[in-house]
Amino acid sequence: MWTLEKLTDERVILACLQHDRIYAAYAVGDLEPALFPSTTWYGAIDAGPIEALLMVYHGLVPPVLFVMGVPEGAGFLLHAADLPAHVFVTCRSRHLPVVQAHYRFPDVRPMLRMRVRPADFLSCDFEGAAVRLTSADGSLLEALYAQGGDFAPDAFSPRQLDDGVFYGIFDGARPGESGRLVAAAGTHLLARAYGIAAVGNIYTHPAYRGQGLARAVTSAVTADLLAAGLDVVLNVHENNNHALRIYQRLGYQIHCRFFEGPAQCLIV
Repeated sequence: MWTLEKLTDERVILACLQHDRIYAAYAVGDLEPALFPSTTWYGAIDAGPIEALLMVYHGLVPPVLFVMGVPEGAGFLLHAADLPAHVFVTCRSRHLPVVQAHYRFPDVRPMLRMRVRPADFLSCDFEGAAVRLTSADGSLLEALYAQGGDFAPDAFSPRQLDDGVFYGIFDGARPGESGRLVAAAGTHLLARAYGIAAVGNIYTHPAYRGQGLARAVTSAVTADLLAAGLDVVLNVHENNNHALRIYQRLGYQIHCRFFEGPAQCLIV
């Protein structure tokens, strides 16, 4: 018989996440001291070790719901845990039936989690054009991402520059010298204490595409993170074939398929 346990010990939670830390990369990052107080964790036990895990991260609107483990245990937790009515779900394909039994999940986005190992990484420096960005470049990044379009970054905040790793390419000069930021890449998470990072916020100005700039800035961020000894991952929409080819040329490989999207509880 399944029982629910509310988890508060980071070491116990980490031991569960380590069963597939690449899929669980963002959840591992949420163990960082600045983020952990905004999380709630539930474990499902059936006369043994924890077999399924739910995490709710309350730091975003809607809250993020992360699902991991055996589907039967995950289904039990979805029924028994005190969960928000509106969430942004992350789950594997085997979890979809139990998630959809509890939440209306109309916009199911098929995603790929990719990772790169040092031995597989194929750098691309684009004649050294990529430069490290700082907190002073926050408004330039916002202006770049505001160009929009399919797959444009939609969760960037300038404060990510404070603790993250970002690189950009300018069209001939640094800010203040008549140049503008035309391509950038950075991190969605950087959990040095847990040895993991996620590359993201990758974007090229529409007028500068087709020149290899996205590959160059992604390469620069990846090289920085690998040099720090971190496990490096990224997410890409399954239908974003152009981005997928860029990442594969850098040595990224598909680790798993997963699904994400906003969802609303069927019983409110």
